Amino acid sequence: MPLTKERPWVLAALLGVVLLSVGLRLMPVLFLPSLNWDDEIFQATEPAHRLVFGYGIVAWEFQLGMRSWILPGTIAGLLAAPAIVTNWSACQSVDFIRKQRRSCHIIQILQMAWKGAT
Repeated sequence: MPLTKERPWVLAALLGVVLLSVGLRLMPVLFLPSLNWDDEIFQATEPAHRLVFGYGIVAWEFQLGMRSWILPGTIAGLLAAPAIVTNWSACQSVDFIRKQRRSCHIIQILQMAWKGAT
């Protein structure tokens, strides 16, 4: 199909729509504070902790098979990966993740301060 004068405009318009949609999806992530659902966080990290350390609570949703083990398994892999790759213990990887979470909170506080200043 030969290129016509309309074809570059169609591609430019499509690219513009894609960039606009990605930008609109990123706006709440970048400029609005997020919510922490404690129950969901507990039910993802506690089974992961149990998989790595061998002790912990298993929620009834996991016991009855109502929740998937994909997310806790992924988190458990992230907790255990430094112990496999380096000579870190699982406790040191937990400390590393906590430090990363603190830096995310600092970024979130700076975003809220910037939003309040504008």
